[in-house]
Amino acid sequence: MHKLKVGVIVDVNLAKSLGGTFSYYNTLLSGINNYEFDQAIEIVNVVFYEKTQPEVDFKKPVVFIKGYLNISSKNKLARRVSKGLKSIIKSLTFVNDLLSLPEKIKFRRIERDLARNGIDIIYHLKPEMVDLNYPFIATHWDLAHKSTYPFPELALDGHHESREKYYSNVLNKAMLILCESNAGIEELRYHYSLSPLRIKRLPLFGNSDLQLTVSVEAARQVLNKYGLITNEFFIYPAQFWALKNHYNLIVAFAAFIGEDPDRHFKLVLPGSDMGNLGYIQKLVADLSLDDSVLFPGFVPDQELSVFYRHATAAVMPTFLGPTNMPLIEAARLKCPVLCSNLKGHYEIMGEYALYFEPEDPGSIQNAMELLTGNEEGRTSLADSAYTHIMQSEFDLQKSLSALNTYLLQVKAVRKTWDITN
Repeated sequence: MHKLKVGVIVDVNLAKSLGGTFSYYNTLLSGINNYEFDQAIEIVNVVFYEKTQPEVDFKKPVVFIKGYLNISSKNKLARRVSKGLKSIIKSLTFVNDLLSLPEKIKFRRIERDLARNGIDIIYHLKPEMVDLNYPFIATHWDLAHKSTYPFPELALDGHHESREKYYSNVLNKAMLILCESNAGIEELRYHYSLSPLRIKRLPLFGNSDLQLTVSVEAARQVLNKYGLITNEFFIYPAQFWALKNHYNLIVAFAAFIGEDPDRHFKLVLPGSDMGNLGYIQKLVADLSLDDSVLFPGFVPDQELSVFYRHATAAVMPTFLGPTNMPLIEAARLKCPVLCSNLKGHYEIMGEYALYFEPEDPGSIQNAMELLTGNEEGRTSLADSAYTHIMQSEFDLQKSLSALNTYLLQVKAVRKTWDITN
């Protein structure tokens, strides 16, 4: 039987502190390695290395290839170019070609090694701005530079241009583009001319490591560590980017606290600093909320799981969509969800969340007020959301089943030519 040999690209250097990026990638990679695909599909893990082969432990076979795919590891000559000269160099085609030559040579070697190992197609488990001359499956998360406001991380310092280059020059070469929601598919088809034959829905899922069992004593220790009381705090797990909208959440929380002097609620904001943390901490100080807003930084899965299980609610005021993993994670742990009214959020949660306008602190505050002192309503929302999410398509095993179907479909197309030609 002519199998389709799929090389799953493994990023051994991906840091846990990247939050959702790591959670999605790690959960999917683990799921693929434990899933029983159709016998016509052969999965191998492709691990790149520079000097020494890293130690890895996967259930499915591993192919080691010397070299790096990561676009951030550009050659030293290109890295030495000062920021002030980059715009000039980009206009000089021959200089730009010279700087990119080492990368092209490296990529050609990688392509030959992939073919030598009989890999028919590679699969990027996260968006990769890498233009290999090789058949590939792409993962698509968002079109934030098109779908929301021009935040610094989307519009400034060349971010818009690099995203546009990726979508125009790389993504349209993918044999399959896997989107995590129908809302994501609609965005992609609206902004770019891509064949619907290649765009498929691979439903989003939560971090399965958060489902771990946490003892009563372990939970108590976590709560004591941060000075938290069950059902007297809100949780927003997010990295500190401007588009994550911590600003309006904190303004809303200040008004929420100010409504009742007897309220002793806290707002817990776990997440790594991506450049906006200092600004948000100053806002908290200006509003005299230092004792009420916690910045624990990146936290391990056990602590995050405890936060979800004991919070009044998870609050997601983000402008970034169309979907977000914390909605699924919170619902699966029976934590009520309050979130921005993004189309993808409605697709995940339906009527089992409270929605608000992310630009309006008053709207955010109103959602928080609805669950405060209303234990019956809070429990009802949490229970109904749990039932809904457990029956929904936003589940890892259902996504892997869909992936199996898509790989069988693409096999008929990919096998029409020999990769070694």
